[in-house]
Amino acid sequence: MKTMLHTPLRFLNLLNCVGMIWILLTMMFHFVELPRWFMYGGLGLFFATWLVEFVCEKRWQGFKLRWQNGYFLLFFAFFLLAVLYRPWDTDTHFERLLGYRYPLLGFGLVGLFGLNSYYRLRWLFIAMLVIAVGIGAWILIHVPYHSDIPFYAWQEQFAAYRVAHVNAHMGFNFYLNVALVGTWFILFRDRIGLPWWALVLVALSGLFCLGLLLISEGRTGFMMGMLLTTLLLTIELFRWRKWLGIALMAAGLAGAGWMVTHHSRVNEHNLQTELRFLYWRSAFELIRERPILGYGISRAQEEFSEVSMKYVEEEWRRAQWEPYRQRLDTHNQYIQCLLETGIIGLLLLLAMYIGPMILDDNHRLLSITLMGICALQSVFDMFVTGQFCTMFCVLTLFCLVVPHASRGETPAA
Repeated sequence: MKTMLHTPLRFLNLLNCVGMIWILLTMMFHFVELPRWFMYGGLGLFFATWLVEFVCEKRWQGFKLRWQNGYFLLFFAFFLLAVLYRPWDTDTHFERLLGYRYPLLGFGLVGLFGLNSYYRLRWLFIAMLVIAVGIGAWILIHVPYHSDIPFYAWQEQFAAYRVAHVNAHMGFNFYLNVALVGTWFILFRDRIGLPWWALVLVALSGLFCLGLLLISEGRTGFMMGMLLTTLLLTIELFRWRKWLGIALMAAGLAGAGWMVTHHSRVNEHNLQTELRFLYWRSAFELIRERPILGYGISRAQEEFSEVSMKYVEEEWRRAQWEPYRQRLDTHNQYIQCLLETGIIGLLLLLAMYIGPMILDDNHRLLSITLMGICALQSVFDMFVTGQFCTMFCVLTLFCLVVPHASRGETPAA
């Protein structure tokens, strides 16, 4: 019976991997009018095949709760915390905002019981690099640069085309930064068995992603890319020659500082008029009233909609944000958690970020890096309760569930 089931199960396992790669592809897109089957087909394929795997392989047999898989119970706790507020919350935004958290349930279950044996971090990162390079090249082909066009004008065309057909800069740049981490991981931690030409292609792909970050209008992704490149290369050089690592850190920090200060959106005027700072100021007025328990996810949205425009200039308010005010969030995951579920929600969020950094015994630097950029991104945008929820869940699987190298190592119990 096992022999008869082996081939269909193998095909099912590979189909589940295809579903994951499909998810990685669709994570590059957001706020774009694309067919529903394309945007959600990968999730459907992945979870459908995983459930069949779960039943056919009887994964509940021999199940043991360890620290690594027990971590995913935090996903359920964070989701249920919003539900616990339901009797005292409002109906206005509850279903919509709860919908952002649904990936926590699905991927939390996957994290508890694991993935099939075909998964490898190397191939998942290579898939992300191929997706990032392919989509980046596609944009550049459709927005060619001509010498008679000022560079800043071409940047605006690049950004407009990317927003219309792929994603806004926050999501796009975050994906590129994860691809950069994957480049480092393959080149320095998991290159055994790869031919020289494959390593060259991986390195060139990483340089291409870094180049895309350099021309992006997003400050967070740009600065994160500079910081990642400097720190990871410094670590590797330091392991080889300490003096080279120290020299690179000094040169890299100086170069990154120069590039940051000369970035088109990093100047005194932009920082003084930064809308996020005004939103945070408004949110803290609400948080001071209920710092322990918060308001609930829907009531918090209603309250913030009322005060979010308090410090924004009247002209800007009418022209830009008034039509979107009812759906406007704080653009900060930590502040949003305080606003919605108080200190308890914030502590759960921090535990979800810090957990993989502590629990990953096989490739801790990778987990620290991936969770670190998630934590940094959360300062400037919604993450676990926004468009990045699926990506965060997938990255935690990368850290704690997916086997490490081509040797087939699995995270330690």
